[in-house]
Amino acid sequence: MDVIHYFDHGVYLAPDRDCLVMDDKRWTYREAQRLTMKVASALRRDGVQEGAKVAVLSPNDPAAFLCVLGAIRAHMVWVPLNPRSSTETLITILEKFECEVLIYNSLYDDFAREAQQKLGCLTRLFCVDKDTSITMSVEQWTHTAPDTFDIAPADPDAVVSIATTSGTTGAPKGVLQTHRFYEHLVSSIVAVMPAETPPHYLAAGPMTHAAGTGTFHTFVRGGTVFVLPAAKPLLIASAITQYGITDLVLPPTVIYGMLAEPTIRSFDYRSLRYFWYGTAPMSPDKVREAIEIFGPCMVSAWGQSEAVCGTFLRSSDLVRNGQILSEKRLASCGRKFPFTDVAVMDPDGRLLGINAHGELVIRSSGLMKGYYEDPQATEEVSRFGWHHTGDVGYFDEEGYFYIVDRMKDMIISGGFNIFPGEIENVLLSHAAVEDCAVIGVPDDKWGERIHAVIQLKSGIKASTEELLDLCRDRLAGMKTPKSLEFREELPRSPVGKTLKRVLRDEYWAGRSRKV
Repeated sequence: MDVIHYFDHGVYLAPDRDCLVMDDKRWTYREAQRLTMKVASALRRDGVQEGAKVAVLSPNDPAAFLCVLGAIRAHMVWVPLNPRSSTETLITILEKFECEVLIYNSLYDDFAREAQQKLGCLTRLFCVDKDTSITMSVEQWTHTAPDTFDIAPADPDAVVSIATTSGTTGAPKGVLQTHRFYEHLVSSIVAVMPAETPPHYLAAGPMTHAAGTGTFHTFVRGGTVFVLPAAKPLLIASAITQYGITDLVLPPTVIYGMLAEPTIRSFDYRSLRYFWYGTAPMSPDKVREAIEIFGPCMVSAWGQSEAVCGTFLRSSDLVRNGQILSEKRLASCGRKFPFTDVAVMDPDGRLLGINAHGELVIRSSGLMKGYYEDPQATEEVSRFGWHHTGDVGYFDEEGYFYIVDRMKDMIISGGFNIFPGEIENVLLSHAAVEDCAVIGVPDDKWGERIHAVIQLKSGIKASTEELLDLCRDRLAGMKTPKSLEFREELPRSPVGKTLKRVLRDEYWAGRSRKV
């Protein structure tokens, strides 16, 4: 089924209900549909063919996202560009994926000019919000385009979007996501997140990533998407109270920032049904604190840009009658989604049993079509008929899965394989620690020694020895950090993930790391 169907079903259910809201600007479903049809009509009028790559560069802005929907309606391929990425990275993405069209916010007019000069593939540029010195506004461009648009159904395996990997391990890859991929995503989320009333979804994170894909399961139920310009802790808390937000998704780093705010408990969170933490594991102690503050609404899912909807942790898996059901469960990423198979595999392709550690692998219709023009990488992650996630984990007697860590983050110290996640969870349990990263750094004796980088909460202090004593009390000696440093802020990717690679590179420059 075409991805645009999920949006059009919202039009069918509630044409005059607010579809997108940002500050004092509102678009009903009927108004939004008309604008997407004008964008689709204008693209085809200008000779842009099905399958052409359309890149969109904008901060969170409903008008820009309507252009995304217009491109999808015309069966073109959406290439999301994150404004927080470097100019070099954005140019690389446009060139690598041979983007023909760039739709951008005027904030990035200088970048658009540079991209136009450097890239021969980029033949059409349009500005979301106004006419500029190099192009016309989207409003002007679509002014005479028809506000109706019909097209035959797309091939379910046709590519809808090319998501780029976060680049935490090097140059980003292009993940080919299809209509079938999105059908699996939407149907899986609707299955595990029932709603008696249309959702009020908060798009606080970048709509180029998880916050954007989250709109489709909101649209299909006729819900309203409230858009924030940035994922700022107090801005998010205020929006939840003001708009009666029911659903939102945030990475752990943003949630940690919310928990660190002294006034965070003063807001009203009773409207929340599903506060979804994802994109990376969250410390069990922080999950507990989030439940105490936001209520029994915390849910979690595990998956990837390459393989969505692996496992889901329901709020009822964590809390019942106001009590946390299981301390261990706070560290779980949940059980399998209903339309997904998840297993644990050893390096030789054998599936492992209960409590055995290995690589988490997935089979479903929610898998990418492959990596863009990279058959070798596609084959590598598709061995033995499963998608290989690169996450190490296990499942217990009740079928709950647990992620131990990323394979690439494993530290080999003195011949022992050590995963940083366990150490980070201990450090995050300290009241002064907002976030942390544990890495392996060169050591002549041990090969690698365990080094912790700490970001403290604003205005709160902790000593090196205090944190090391905490680790000594709760960890085996070989897992206790041998060194520790404090930083005001950890390096992060454009979507907020901690860039351990950047930290490691500071120590491994000119040396070879075997992990």
